[in-house]
Amino acid sequence: MRRFMLCQYLALANQLPFGELMMKAHRSMGSTGLITPAEAEYVRKLEELDPTSPKAIFSTRAPRTLIRGIGGACWNVGVGTCLAPLVALSMFPHQIHQHGLVKGIVPALIMANVWGASFATLGYVAAIQQLSFGVVHQALAPVHFLFTKKVWNLYTCRFEHPSTAASWPDGLEHELPTETLRDYGMRRVSKNKNSREKNNTKYDSPNKKSQKPTRTHYDTMGISSDASEKEIKTAYKKMAVKLHPDRNPSKTAHEDFDELTKAYRVLSNPQKRKKYDLAGDDGVEDTGAKKREGVRALFGGDLVYPLLGDVRLGAFSLRVIDGLDMTPDELAVVHMRMMLTSRDTLLSEYLQGYQVGAAPATAEGKAPSSSSGAVSASSSSTWNGAIRGKVHKFINTGLAKETLQVIGKEYLRVCAHASGSPINRLHQGLTDVLPDRFWTRISQIKVLAKARPSMVSDTAVMVDLAWYLSISELKYTARFAAMSAVHDVSVPPEERQRRLEGLRELGNFFVASGSPYTGANKRTVDALMDSLRSYQQSKGREQQNSD
Repeated sequence: MRRFMLCQYLALANQLPFGELMMKAHRSMGSTGLITPAEAEYVRKLEELDPTSPKAIFSTRAPRTLIRGIGGACWNVGVGTCLAPLVALSMFPHQIHQHGLVKGIVPALIMANVWGASFATLGYVAAIQQLSFGVVHQALAPVHFLFTKKVWNLYTCRFEHPSTAASWPDGLEHELPTETLRDYGMRRVSKNKNSREKNNTKYDSPNKKSQKPTRTHYDTMGISSDASEKEIKTAYKKMAVKLHPDRNPSKTAHEDFDELTKAYRVLSNPQKRKKYDLAGDDGVEDTGAKKREGVRALFGGDLVYPLLGDVRLGAFSLRVIDGLDMTPDELAVVHMRMMLTSRDTLLSEYLQGYQVGAAPATAEGKAPSSSSGAVSASSSSTWNGAIRGKVHKFINTGLAKETLQVIGKEYLRVCAHASGSPINRLHQGLTDVLPDRFWTRISQIKVLAKARPSMVSDTAVMVDLAWYLSISELKYTARFAAMSAVHDVSVPPEERQRRLEGLRELGNFFVASGSPYTGANKRTVDALMDSLRSYQQSKGREQQNSD
């Protein structure tokens, strides 16, 4: 219990402005008596092996909206108030066991009051932090929109100037790799599922106190979990001879042999074995990944997500589909890396060849005549051809056209913001930005209110749900990438102007090439399914060619 509280303490310390003082206090806890030196060493080793294994129950990351700040504050107050007595009571057995009933009653009372009050205090401090950050963000966001070119940093939880020379990538380099974070999320999903199955187990009779434990693939092959590849092969050959139906007269010979073969196929493959160790059979099959891949294909597939963001880690994938159980800190790291990838893709693959003064791109792919000279006309033709080639590869996949138009409009908003005065930005905010966000939120509320668990099989409802839950996140990623490109203080003003003009042309091209989203119905769903099947078949052919 004390180690559990220490995890909540560290989660809060990582987000508070004065968190460094709390971290220093944490390092000295082993000598203060709050936890024993052995426990302190255990916690340090646990942090090294798996820093994100214990999930914080307090809401600690600074929210972007006041509503989430209020919700997080209420949650923290409730958790701190309700669990503080339990934390206090958990201190009694340890002290009494250590010092005896007579000598341990006084230390037990002292430790109970100290730890109970400390836990409640952590909850109240976390609540104040959530509420104050929500208010500050709502108050400062309009100011930054009108007078500065700073945006909200998901990772550091503050407004910063977007730039390729900024410290955002350096901060993320100290975090764990994305694949490792995904493995942790998969492990938690498996752990939670096993706990639910254990709690929901129904016994056949009152006298039956336990059930036969589930056999693992290691048990089937008769090896330990740290067996080498050679030991796995040797065990399989030995067990195959013993269980083969031709030599085994048992009625379950076929089932036993099939189970052995399945176990060998998983454990002999290093990647499958790793997934099995993390999440069992669910990790190997990873049905959630297949569904998330379908959501990505709905928005254009692999060719689109480096530019627009990976919807597999969006709200729809993580809330509606059986997504990964990732902590807020892990999601912040993954989303920040995703936005950095979007920025780099926009700069390197879509704005690289643009020249100022070149003829604008058109949806038909024809560049109008230009009086700026042969060099500009040639540059325009080359750039337009490259952009058309990229878009042509995914334009007919899923909702790519609808997504392109939304992202194009977001690029144009960033261009208007970058080249306008504070008065123009105020007009843009009142007449364009705020109405767009308002109606997007209203659409989300409507589709969430209409959705029911029984409608999961209704493809049209699921498509609407995926669109309205994901599009605001795609807009946010596009806005971040565009502002990072045009407000990069590490490049000369001429380069920033070139990027601004290129972004404007790209936005116009996306808007002209796309189409508005009008909702899902039977006809649109059938067309979507056809395009998704074509996409999956093309990916299968690419996989076969690569193999």
